[in-house]
Amino acid sequence: MSACAAPFSSVYFQPDGVVKSCCATGLELGRLSPRSGVTIASILAGTPVAEHAAALDAGDFSLGCEECGIPARQGRREDSLAAMFDRYASEARPPFPRVMDFALSNRCNLQCVMCNGRLSSAIRAHRERGAPLAPAYGEAFFSELADYLPHLDLAIFKGGEPFLSPETQRVWDLMLELEVRCETSVTTNATIWNARVERYLRDL
Repeated sequence: MSACAAPFSSVYFQPDGVVKSCCATGLELGRLSPRSGVTIASILAGTPVAEHAAALDAGDFSLGCEECGIPARQGRREDSLAAMFDRYASEARPPFPRVMDFALSNRCNLQCVMCNGRLSSAIRAHRERGAPLAPAYGEAFFSELADYLPHLDLAIFKGGEPFLSPETQRVWDLMLELEVRCETSVTTNATIWNARVERYLRDL
């Protein structure tokens, strides 16, 4: 069995447009932006995904996966994020990812002490005095995403604060339009409540 099935079963989208297999790895598979012409499909068919999968098939965590490699070497692999993807390890390479992890924006209304400007626009503006992150996900991304959402077992949403993110709301609206019925998880600071949030929680 592969040390981790994430490369062919999972995709993680960062606020800056970087695409990875999961939120724990340091290996970048590609980068999306509204003007680059890079697509989800081209990233998933690219050499970095194949190399990442081959390394993990050989039990090699060195391509950015030390966060899972350390507990694995200590005999505690079940405590690592890699174990989350074991349900897909015995399958042939799926034609579509089964898990998508969306952190499409760093828009956030809080400045939590353990956070940083990469994941909080408030910290980026007030604590770090940095320029706002440029939007990384344009119309082509959301159009292409419609091909992937119906195949998901799990959709994960992070931030920033997802309930403040127009990009995240577009994904939820698309899921509702396509009648996607996968498991849906949201990491939220629980400060936002309105009719739209209530609808997402009820219908998704």
